[in-house]
Amino acid sequence: MNFNRFAIDRLIDSLTCLPGTICDITLLKWDELADYSPDPDRFSVREIIAHLADFDVIFLDRFIRTCTEQHPTLPSVDEAELAVRHQYATLDTAEQYRLLCERRANMVSFLQQCDEASWARPAERPGIGTVDLQQQLVITAMHDNYHIHQLVHWVAQFHSAT
Repeated sequence: MNFNRFAIDRLIDSLTCLPGTICDITLLKWDELADYSPDPDRFSVREIIAHLADFDVIFLDRFIRTCTEQHPTLPSVDEAELAVRHQYATLDTAEQYRLLCERRANMVSFLQQCDEASWARPAERPGIGTVDLQQQLVITAMHDNYHIHQLVHWVAQFHSAT
């Protein structure tokens, strides 16, 4: 992938917006929304927020390893197992949102400091293949977008049911 500063800056802007987008979608009404999920096989609102907070640590670790190691292999993460191990269903949603805001700021700060050479550094993702830092940024934005859509859908269904 060719280095494209404009695209990278817009993607970082997109990542920066996630906490505010979640606030706009939910109005931070955790007492009402936290345990809502119209699909028992998918995360509740509470679990989505905890998952996003956890994954910001995972994504940042991947970014750092890509920038500091020679073609590292970045392990896959079993999201369902992580949710059970970290007990997402029992965590305080307001605290997880606070952690997400803090961790997202750390991630964005790291990415803003990356130079042109960093964006082309490769890493290996089992099941995906070789991805450079710029591609990892795209994957992170896609992950955010998936969960934004999920939250919009859950909150809309919650409001239509009440």
